[in-house]
Amino acid sequence: MMKQYIMFLLGLLILSACTNDEYLAQRTEVEEGIPTVVKLSVTIPMSGKIETKAFSDSGVADLYVFSFKKDNDEFITAQKYTELSGSTISFSTLSGEQRIFAIGNVDYDMFPGLSERLESWLGNNHPSKSDLTSLLAEVGGDKAVQFANTTSLVSGLWNNEDDTKDYCTVKVDGTLVEKGKIYLKRVAAKVTFKIEVADGREFKLKSYQVCEVPKKVNVWEGSTSEEIVSYSTQELTISRDEGFFTFYMPENIANGKEGCNSADDREKLSKGSLRNSPPEGRVFTYVDKPATYVLLKGSYYAKDTDGKETSAEVVYCIHLGLGAGSSDKVDHKDFSTKRNMNYTYNIQIEGVESIKTEVTATDNNVWRQEGDVTVSGEGKSIQLDAHFEARKITFHKSDFKTTDLRVYVKDPLTNFQLTEFSELKEESKNWVSFKSLKDVPVEETYKYPDEKHVSELLSVEELLTELNKWAKGENSLLAPTNEGAIEFVCFVNEYYYQSIMWPEFVNTLDREFFIMDKTQKQTSGGNSTLTSDASFVIKQHSIQTIYDLNKGEDYNAWGIETINETGLLNTTTNPSKIKDIAYGRLNLPDFSGKGWSTFLDYSKESNSNQMKDDYKNAYYACLQRNRDENGDGVIDSKEKKWYLASSGQYISLWLGRSSLSAESSLFNIDDWVKEGFAKNIPAKYHYIPSNNDGKVVFWAEEGITIGNDDSHTTGKIRNYRCIRDLNMKGMDENNLDRKKAPETLFKISSVDPKALTVTFDYLNANSLKPAPSMNELDPHNERDNDINRVYKSFCIVRGSVSSNQVGGTWKAKTNLTNPCNRIMNEHGWRMPNQAELSVIYLVGTDASAYGSYKKNEFNGLKGQTVFARTSYSGIAKNGKSGQHAYRLLANEHISLVEKTGYTGFIRCVKDNYK
Repeated sequence: MMKQYIMFLLGLLILSACTNDEYLAQRTEVEEGIPTVVKLSVTIPMSGKIETKAFSDSGVADLYVFSFKKDNDEFITAQKYTELSGSTISFSTLSGEQRIFAIGNVDYDMFPGLSERLESWLGNNHPSKSDLTSLLAEVGGDKAVQFANTTSLVSGLWNNEDDTKDYCTVKVDGTLVEKGKIYLKRVAAKVTFKIEVADGREFKLKSYQVCEVPKKVNVWEGSTSEEIVSYSTQELTISRDEGFFTFYMPENIANGKEGCNSADDREKLSKGSLRNSPPEGRVFTYVDKPATYVLLKGSYYAKDTDGKETSAEVVYCIHLGLGAGSSDKVDHKDFSTKRNMNYTYNIQIEGVESIKTEVTATDNNVWRQEGDVTVSGEGKSIQLDAHFEARKITFHKSDFKTTDLRVYVKDPLTNFQLTEFSELKEESKNWVSFKSLKDVPVEETYKYPDEKHVSELLSVEELLTELNKWAKGENSLLAPTNEGAIEFVCFVNEYYYQSIMWPEFVNTLDREFFIMDKTQKQTSGGNSTLTSDASFVIKQHSIQTIYDLNKGEDYNAWGIETINETGLLNTTTNPSKIKDIAYGRLNLPDFSGKGWSTFLDYSKESNSNQMKDDYKNAYYACLQRNRDENGDGVIDSKEKKWYLASSGQYISLWLGRSSLSAESSLFNIDDWVKEGFAKNIPAKYHYIPSNNDGKVVFWAEEGITIGNDDSHTTGKIRNYRCIRDLNMKGMDENNLDRKKAPETLFKISSVDPKALTVTFDYLNANSLKPAPSMNELDPHNERDNDINRVYKSFCIVRGSVSSNQVGGTWKAKTNLTNPCNRIMNEHGWRMPNQAELSVIYLVGTDASAYGSYKKNEFNGLKGQTVFARTSYSGIAKNGKSGQHAYRLLANEHISLVEKTGYTGFIRCVKDNYK
């Protein structure tokens, strides 16, 4: 037996030697330095090293690839890819041994600023390997924890299949000696906190704060870098009581000190306190900065069996890293958060001073939302906005691996769990329908079937029946059996539900619709679902709103589309007879006597400009967000659901900006920086209000400014955004028919001779100041969200402000020490910020919109030019920054003013904190 075993080992050694000799022979036969093109496989960072069919499926939008000689690290070449398809790239290089390193998603992430340096390396400024190993990606702004997109910055080296070599040998013919791939990893990690409460206790999480987040991260994994600067987020509120939250952060490798032997040791402070000290004022005993930690703030309540009650406002601290766990095998000195990992912290609240933490970390890194990844072939997935849509799709027989096609849906009614069609509620079944394009005239391609052609509309079930027949080669109503492809128009309803209250379907996840065969659905742990290789996928954004989702009562509100996907339009004379500042639906043009076909060109898709030539301006544009739902050709009142925003609604979007997704914001400061603060402002930043004429627009880059932009903006076209009312459950049709106005964000709650009080009963709490301002505001600009917000209730001084003040420049007024205390002879009054100045403007323009008052009841608020304490962070018309602030010009709009230029006054305000 021993002899046989020895012979077996000898055989293995001989085989191994032969294999190594063959490999070495191939390497030595390679002639180095010959130009060639090699096909490189690239893994997509979906879940660890899971591969998919196309880069776009996993969010790789651009890729920079560099190669260096293996023996001396000499630069060989670099190449950029912007149009990626498949899982391989063709890379022009030289034959020989080399290390290949790739960086992707450079322009689509929380790490701006890399592209300029990488672009320079593509030219004559060739990088060394050390340039790449020392390359740092720096977090832009406060995006680290707010980032929630699949297109994260990724990087990685070519490695062989068993991960033993980080270099490859390229032969002259473009083939590789070794088998391997470029393995990309996200440089950031996903962190989820799940909070549970022990029996007999209650805990209401009010906010969380992520502290000591690294500002920079090494792009090349494993590199050591300079001392990393860190920052801390603001306290972040949670809009829904869901028991969990997720954030994203750069990799942070941190190790604790000796003596850190328990979960409690990790949180010991040697300086400062959790409650009263800022992050920079805290020093922890067993770890140096920056070691990231999370503060949980909330209300705790418990009632013991003997009737004793305990309540407290508590702060819990949890340092990140696997060392936060509670088991005996945990290394409590592990404070690291590693790249491309998915960390889950299960927090058990056991008492006022007692929590238990368990941590899991996997590379099954599903980034979009809790456990959902959709992989579909190129061109098979469409992303839609919240309004009605009509898009063309093409099915190929080659797409179908079986003839057992199924439909699955994820939406609010399924709690966003993948659910087969037969198990869906009616509203989840009916938001998608189809029309075959067989024998349809071009001019009616995207027209919703009218009364005479309603039979042409295919339900989901009818489509599946006919598709399965066609895929099997049987006779179908859709196309002859010998056709290899068929075309449809897919009609998608607006993301709106009648059976549930609107807070349940706004500001939430995309709803999704899948056509696949039953073998294509895979499950990956718990509730995590991987939907792979679907034949067709629809993803639709939810309506975005700035209204309070947790008010506890049903009320009428409004929300917006995420983007304007139909392009900019001209401004003309406003055709609207009504010019209401607060409610844009009242300003709709008169459509009576004219049908849908008068305005819309149905040969064009819904994501293009469908307006006919005579109506190609923004005052009509939102009509194309709607649909002739009953097919009678007439524009009925109940069908005019989406409408152009008014100036008051644009201003409201600024007041509620902290409640909106970054994608739906009217203005993105990062885009503005990329524009280089140009003097000629791009037209996309200026929006047409439904209550103004022609060139009078909303200046989104300034936040609340409204005025003529003719001399400041390039071109004659402007942007616009469409709005949809969010009506009480069961009242949608009735309110649309009657033009029932939604609640305004604030009301005039009381009035006396000295002042009036406004109260924000409906604004989302994320956009309100969490505490009143009791003294003069610190110097700030319009983008300092901690200062430039409104409190839930504040007072505004009435009457003429010139009777007890002398006019002065903005600089002179802001240099005064607590001027409002002297003016009002009472503590707590102060100069308004920019957000509060917008409220003064709205009430002074039309008081009737905010209470039972005449329109001009408080127009005295606009009687004199008044300043806000807020500076403007951008560059105004003279091309210089920091020289302008905000004013409400007498009897006009809000505009910028030079700090040392025009004179004005202060209209004092006071937060109601008593």
